[in-house]
Amino acid sequence: GMSVFGPLSGDVVRLILAHLRGRDVVQLGRVSRGCAELVQDDELWRSLVCARWNVSGRASDKMRQTRSTWRAVYENWDAVLRMPTSRFSGQRTAVFARTRADGMAMWVALKHTEDCRASKGGLQLRVVVQNLGPHQATVVTDSCTVILKPDRRLKSQLLSVNAKSLVCTPLLVEPRRHAVALGAAASHTGGASFLADSSKHALRLDTNGFCVLEVTFQMPRQRMLHPEALERLLSLTLTVTSEHSPAVNDQNGAHKKATMLCANFQEHTIWEHFERLPGDFWVFIERHHSI
Repeated sequence: GMSVFGPLSGDVVRLILAHLRGRDVVQLGRVSRGCAELVQDDELWRSLVCARWNVSGRASDKMRQTRSTWRAVYENWDAVLRMPTSRFSGQRTAVFARTRADGMAMWVALKHTEDCRASKGGLQLRVVVQNLGPHQATVVTDSCTVILKPDRRLKSQLLSVNAKSLVCTPLLVEPRRHAVALGAAASHTGGASFLADSSKHALRLDTNGFCVLEVTFQMPRQRMLHPEALERLLSLTLTVTSEHSPAVNDQNGAHKKATMLCANFQEHTIWEHFERLPGDFWVFIERHHSI
């Protein structure tokens, strides 16, 4: 049964398989009866869950008491596109937009304030981007663009906020060995759409690697409630380059492989996370979504 891997021991083979994606492990199980038995190892799927969603060993020990098999956990979380865990993201994070394309996934959350208002019209979003593909990917941070819906109450219509008027600051890169790629990221003032070789505007992610970006920009009106501001948002786009991306032409006509991730905001998820209290006070609710 282990002849496919030659003289390698079972422990070594499991260590190798732990670096694969879940779909790759499933395909391996179709090679032979021995491989099929090997991929049934629940500890292997536990390693895959920890790698994909950045779950610590201690957290996985606690989960073991309440979950069925680790393969079922992996398949369920993958089906609902659950975001990876970090101090800025996780199961309790309220997600208002998400997307998955060309081996990449993106989630958009809100950095909320105590009074649930966009102070001086400023809104801060938390954007999580994860590489689910087999090749290294590069997130081009200054390609971030927020598309707004029209507002009939305003004479001048600002329908797009791009790198010239927003700040996209990297907060976290996992695994941490890639944190050097953060560079001196601060206020971005525009530039070309493809800066894959510039560490100031590019974050490189291996398979299962992810980053958290803080996107700050001004809304058209002052002192907007967060749910009102979120209702004005139509979508958020971000460019990612990798071998898995389709080929496109950049501004100079050069052939590049790039994916434009586009996450549309879902209105029905907005107000369920905000509650009005007596005295016109508002509170933000991070609801626990169990799977």
